[in-house]
Amino acid sequence: NKDVHRVTACLLTGLPTSQCEQIAKGSTIRDLAKVCNHELNYDAGPGQFQLTVNEEYDPDDPDSVKLDFATAKLTRDKYLQTRPALPNYWESIRAQLKLNRTLVTPFGREFQFLDQWGHELLRRAYSYIPQATVGEITNYGIAQVHGTRPAEHVESAESKVDDLRRMGLQFLLQVHDSTVWQVPDESVDEAIPHLLQLLEVPFSLNGYNLVIPIEAAKGKSWYSKEMDEVGK
Repeated sequence: NKDVHRVTACLLTGLPTSQCEQIAKGSTIRDLAKVCNHELNYDAGPGQFQLTVNEEYDPDDPDSVKLDFATAKLTRDKYLQTRPALPNYWESIRAQLKLNRTLVTPFGREFQFLDQWGHELLRRAYSYIPQATVGEITNYGIAQVHGTRPAEHVESAESKVDDLRRMGLQFLLQVHDSTVWQVPDESVDEAIPHLLQLLEVPFSLNGYNLVIPIEAAKGKSWYSKEMDEVGK
């Protein structure tokens, strides 16, 4: 039940992870940690990492971050120290590609990498299973809310689906790892717990049974980003 980007910010700064909630969700250090998690897990070099961070730099914002190459390299090195298993993961992906150039997600989706062997191909391969799996989970969760895929892990799942239909829930948007729904004002608080349960999709990976935690926020406009966190 910890925010992974806040935890990463703690690891980078030396703050105990037990105090990660002290790091604000919109803070500069959390944003930097988020870029670390998204870029460096897939073996971005210090130059690529520097470019990605600096793309968001705003000279008019005193809290905006701009990295020079030396600081980008130092940050990357520090991050890799906090994730000592990453090189083994990269090696396992390379070994599988050398075998048949094919990777398979926990849900059985296969992808064959036919481009020229090199760093860019490997970076795409490192990201394939986690990124494809998250997209699959999001889509399967939508299907579970609509009742077109059984949610066997949810008690009384069919009645929850019927309740959401009765409330007038409407699906609006899927954005890779998130969904947007609308429901009449009077049903929002009743609908959210049902949604959180039905959007969960358990899966198995490397002998572990996993569930990726889901969090919800509510508001009048998804576009405005003025949303209130309401549950996990």
